[in-house]
Amino acid sequence: MKLNWFSPLPPARTEIAQHTARILPALSRQAEVTLWTEQREWDRGLEKYAEVRSFDPENLPWGELNHADMTFYNIGNNAEFHLQIWQVSQKYRGVVILHDTRLQHFFAWIYRYLLGDEARYLDQLERYYGPQSRHDGECWWHGERTLEYMIENYPMTPWALDGALGAFVHTRQAVDEVRKTDCRPIGYSKLPYPCTQGTEYPQHRSALYRKPPYRLIIFGYIETNRRLEPFLEALAAMPERQRFGLQIFGALWDTAYVQQKIETLGLQKLVAIRGFVPEPELDSALSQAHLAINLRYPTMGEASASQLRIWSHALPTLVTKVGMYADLPASAVAFVRPDHEIDDIQHHLRAFLANPGRFAQMGKSGLETLAAEHSPDVYARSITDFARQVSGTRLHKTACELADLAGQTISPWNADATAEIGMRHVAERIHELLC
Repeated sequence: MKLNWFSPLPPARTEIAQHTARILPALSRQAEVTLWTEQREWDRGLEKYAEVRSFDPENLPWGELNHADMTFYNIGNNAEFHLQIWQVSQKYRGVVILHDTRLQHFFAWIYRYLLGDEARYLDQLERYYGPQSRHDGECWWHGERTLEYMIENYPMTPWALDGALGAFVHTRQAVDEVRKTDCRPIGYSKLPYPCTQGTEYPQHRSALYRKPPYRLIIFGYIETNRRLEPFLEALAAMPERQRFGLQIFGALWDTAYVQQKIETLGLQKLVAIRGFVPEPELDSALSQAHLAINLRYPTMGEASASQLRIWSHALPTLVTKVGMYADLPASAVAFVRPDHEIDDIQHHLRAFLANPGRFAQMGKSGLETLAAEHSPDVYARSITDFARQVSGTRLHKTACELADLAGQTISPWNADATAEIGMRHVAERIHELLC
């Protein structure tokens, strides 16, 4: 089987690039993979497992794309990394891998901040959600609704799937969400993460928990939904705060604002902003941390690769009890309720101080869960099985599109010249679809 795989690639600063790198060895054992990227630079180590090709959404190599049995598009919420991939998915049918099932942020950024196209944004809102959504969209555009409100009520996932042969998701909740609004085939497999460091509990961890200060860590692409502000407020209000230190790795939505917040709360000596660092440095920090913070509200409907990475280091974690996070095993995470954030955060931090060993056991349970349920080989087989399932759909949809196109083109003909132009248009489109 031959697969086209559109995705950000390392060193792009996105977890989805790392996801592709992590599954590629297993996927290449199941299929012949071509990686497609808009980047000028990528990790050359990927070429051990797949050919890497560059693409331009305005000048696609139709013949080369059609040599594959199926095309997969990795779509996440960050338009910086996924805009051009989505644009290709609108022109060439394939399977959309939804790393988030609430993509309002993605489309809002494109149409408000990149294109400034209010009319197009509102038209699409109304197309999928009706007249009330258009009114709410106008209110948001003019500052009378929050983006969080739009995310919760109008996820815009159907727009990302427009024209797709199928969707592939990583949680049961995502299957249910997509199925409510879409009837196309849906594939599912838990997000994979290789246990490259083994499944045995790291011996150095037992010594880590013997005495403070205890190292807390948050990392990734940190928007407001990662709940950093309430966590800082909860920590600042604790008399025991000196027994903790927090390190923040990754891109912040507003670094200056966060730095000011830290200073206002008097946490300068306890909180450090590290920014984006190379993968080995982040892994080293995770291996020495005591507790990870992985709060998310509102959730974007994502499966958390960050959580799997945390578990790979046998780290206990605070997570928000929403979406797929609510279904994580209670033995491996500590839950924070969205409507009791400050209280729950402080409760867990005090419980940690009272019994660090219990949280160390939580990290061990997470490592065991990772090994048992998140195999890259299982994921790769799920991808190829789903590709076979929907491959017949592609041929059917192509035939229907050609029939519709021919009918639309032929019906208005009233002169030989018009007929010649129409036939040329049909021929060009057939070439694109079937070369």
